[in-house]
Amino acid sequence: YAPVASGGLGVEASAVGAVLTATGVSILSFQVLMLPCLLKRFSTTGLLRASTLLLVPIVILMPNVSLAPVPLRWPLFVVLISASKALAGAFFTCSFMLINNSVPPGGRGSVQGIAMMLASVSRGVGPVAASMLFAWSLVNGLDVPGLGVRFVFLLSGLMGLVSWLVACRMDDSYNRPVVE
Repeated sequence: YAPVASGGLGVEASAVGAVLTATGVSILSFQVLMLPCLLKRFSTTGLLRASTLLLVPIVILMPNVSLAPVPLRWPLFVVLISASKALAGAFFTCSFMLINNSVPPGGRGSVQGIAMMLASVSRGVGPVAASMLFAWSLVNGLDVPGLGVRFVFLLSGLMGLVSWLVACRMDDSYNRPVVE
């Protein structure tokens, strides 16, 4: 919704439906067709690391779509959104597979419940906090040249980098379920 001068795409709300449809189809296709193949080919920890690391530059590039030539903005935006959602889906799936593998079968229900509760809280708090930071950067700007509306995306990219560093420290034993 934001004007191009502010780092947005300057589009009407009605165009958002087309983007959501296109990205929804691509995400569903990835989850159903590609992710199972990737999980057969790579370890869960390896796919977690890869999806986390690949997500960082995509998130950081997102606000720069408005700098692309006009005919490329929408296709580039759809590709970046689709890729980010697919990688986030891979990250989420791998995370829960690793959580499942980290406890004996008798404790999986409790651990999955706690993990899902924390994921739900972060899915509720994260967008609110990010949208407040984004709105603040739109209205107030930042004195650091080049940041402005990019601030929240850089912060998200930094958080992704920290997640990748944590994933790199995970032991490959989590790829196998714990048995009782």
